[in-house]
Amino acid sequence: MSNITQKEHRRLMEILNDLIDIIVYIRKEIEDNYSLQKNEREAIDWYRYLKVHKDVEEVESLYKEIVDRYCTEFENQLCESSSSYDAKRIYLLREYLEAAYKILNKKEAKKNETYIQED
Repeated sequence: MSNITQKEHRRLMEILNDLIDIIVYIRKEIEDNYSLQKNEREAIDWYRYLKVHKDVEEVESLYKEIVDRYCTEFENQLCESSSSYDAKRIYLLREYLEAAYKILNKKEAKKNETYIQED
């Protein structure tokens, strides 16, 4: 198993931290919003998970969980909102997914290179 670099890990952590911050800010503006409370708990869970997991397979697992969450719920929920903060939340989720995708594809390419060289 291989780990992502410290720089890559720090970048993913920063994005998730920014996501948590924007959700907290939105929650201050909108009272009694269960989906935002749930989203905040999930983002904190993702942050805590990533904080202790740097292996490529673990980052990929989190990536898939966030993609699933984003596709199944956020797209519908966020399309209904016109808040600039919700737009920022969408942006941060997408930014995390794109950064994780690049990291994972880079690691996969290296793994494939190793297999080719061994043959």
